[in-house]
Amino acid sequence: MASEIIFYGGIDQIGGNKILIKDSGESFFFDFGVSFEDQGRFFAEFLKPRGVKGIGDYLAFGLIPEIPCLYRTDLSSPTNFPCGKPPVDGVFLSHAHVDHFGYVCFIEENVPIYGSEITNKIIESYETVGTGGIEKEYIKMKKRPYGNYVSRTKWPDATRHFYKWADYKGAIQINFFDVDHSIWGAGGYEIDLSDRNVIFTGDFRQHGNRKDLTKNSLKKLETKDIDILIIEGTNVGNEAEEQQTKTLIETIIGKPLSKKLASEEELKEKALTIIQPSKSPVFVDFGIRDFDRFKTFYEIAQECDRKLVIPIKLAKHLDDLQSIIGIGPSDGNLLIYHEPKGLGSYDERDFYKKWERPLYKLNNVKRSDELLKELDTLIIFMDYFHMKNLVDLKPAKGIYIHSTTEPFSEEAAVDFRRHLEWIKLFNLDYHYLHVSGHMSAPEIFEVIDNLAPKQIIPIHTKGTEIFKKRYPNVIIPQKGQKIDIS
Repeated sequence: MASEIIFYGGIDQIGGNKILIKDSGESFFFDFGVSFEDQGRFFAEFLKPRGVKGIGDYLAFGLIPEIPCLYRTDLSSPTNFPCGKPPVDGVFLSHAHVDHFGYVCFIEENVPIYGSEITNKIIESYETVGTGGIEKEYIKMKKRPYGNYVSRTKWPDATRHFYKWADYKGAIQINFFDVDHSIWGAGGYEIDLSDRNVIFTGDFRQHGNRKDLTKNSLKKLETKDIDILIIEGTNVGNEAEEQQTKTLIETIIGKPLSKKLASEEELKEKALTIIQPSKSPVFVDFGIRDFDRFKTFYEIAQECDRKLVIPIKLAKHLDDLQSIIGIGPSDGNLLIYHEPKGLGSYDERDFYKKWERPLYKLNNVKRSDELLKELDTLIIFMDYFHMKNLVDLKPAKGIYIHSTTEPFSEEAAVDFRRHLEWIKLFNLDYHYLHVSGHMSAPEIFEVIDNLAPKQIIPIHTKGTEIFKKRYPNVIIPQKGQKIDIS
């Protein structure tokens, strides 16, 4: 039986990968992520898919594939979507970014999910600190008795199992290889089908602190005879997004954007030149699960004789992943920001979640009034969702280091503009210092040239036409259709 490859996401856009591969009587998805572009086309913060309809709205707007029996029985029932034996034997995840794993929450709970050990642990921690609801039930689920009133406390519990990729034992030979990315545990897959060899890179780079992971994996892959290379191309054809970011910053902040940084080491050096001579508070924004960037600012804080102040969710990630990251929430160089909730009593019963309560009892927890006493000696995590804390901290002046990716969607651009307006209002000295989690376009092309695959399928990119012009053996899939790999 000839193998089949069908793409249900990740085509001509950033993220939303959903790649179905069939061979030898088995079927597997590689990634099953959220497409922020597709979801943002129809939905926003106060216009969301209706939970009362289960997966109904997600199917109606084409956000998930219309594949019978793939999804949870309870979530399929409101719209009578067919249920039964799942048509896939598992899902292999490349890494723990939502645009690669987010819609796993809908898949029938007995379908095994495979990934690296670190990826699985990050997803478990992410679920713990999440807001709940059907879009956040990756591991622990509440089976919803749609059509009947039953107290939520009596909804049956269910558990989805995540496995290490090496636990899979089946007809298809699937091997994981490590890569460097802006989240730990990332990797790609070598998939040996009965009639061809497929390489799926996942998201990768070779300029981070763990660049040797990518370089070593690519060196091994160069010895392979590759039939199909499924390769990400985030930074191929992304000039419009970069220009949009540059224009927003220069228009609102009123200062030119500094040159792009080439490595995590260069970012650290640049940040040190800004922070070391300063006698003011420093506010930083980085991905809350980007542990490379966290460690960079952790080291900067040490070298500048400052403390790094982190939010409770990051403290929880450090607690859950301390054996991997090597730094725990009670570390002497960290402070945990105790944000007020509910009625502002700081009592653990005042709307604090169970997982938060033991962390808020640590000795390095500080409220705003306590942080004010040492504000000029701190580096404070302050992303878009925590900007409201500036009202309580009242910095007379300060530095703001923006260290996250540029917006890749219209909704993200609106948030980015709002973020900049806050920074401008509080008169913070703004610096954009970021290193991409993805290879540059020239690096991507060098990888392709070195691997010399027979066929190339670019995904996770808006630059498919650039790939087509450069390589005659490029295949551009059509969503939901079997690709021609003859």
